[in-house]
Amino acid sequence: MIRAIILSVLFCGALNLPCRGAIIFSESFGSPVSSPTPISSYSGYTNGVGLTFSGTGDVRNTTPSNNSGASGGGNVFLASNGTSTLQISGINTLGYASGSFGLSFGAFKSATASNLTELVIAYSTDNITFFNLSPSIPAQPTGTGTAIWRLLSSTPTNVPLSNSFSLRFTNTSSSSQIRLDDIVLTGTAVPEPSVVIFLGIIGSAGVVGGVIRKILF
Repeated sequence: MIRAIILSVLFCGALNLPCRGAIIFSESFGSPVSSPTPISSYSGYTNGVGLTFSGTGDVRNTTPSNNSGASGGGNVFLASNGTSTLQISGINTLGYASGSFGLSFGAFKSATASNLTELVIAYSTDNITFFNLSPSIPAQPTGTGTAIWRLLSSTPTNVPLSNSFSLRFTNTSSSSQIRLDDIVLTGTAVPEPSVVIFLGIIGSAGVVGGVIRKILF
């Protein structure tokens, strides 16, 4: 792990290359044996960074994700009652560049008339006051053949830097069920100022290549 971090900083800091797309967290919801299972009592989450999962939806093993690269297995089911939620709390966005975040996830809608704008994604730093992510997920196709799994992504510009960041997904529809899977949040890691100064020095001295060789071998 240390070797990977040093290499990343060496390449991105000393060599002035962009470090983008570092995974802050990802969750594929495992493979539930019991289905459905309430979100808060499900024990099969695959993310190991101590996040808290809550909400009024549930985790199921039916209708698994099947788009390209999908994990299949479990997914979160949000009923069409206008209030069904999935909340992921305890995310740490400190140490990442402001405005560098990306969010992607698989989504399934049960109604062909839905364009998935009923799925509202909001954030909070205190789990009390929530704000909608901006920009929101764009409207998806409707009509015959559109009730399928699809991969959605956005680059929200208003994600705050916080060690208590929460994401909340709400299905506000009263006519279409929504399923979620393979949620990934990424950002551009920012090296500590002291590390940047150090790498600038060794970079100027022309010894970056030697340091990398020592780390690798």
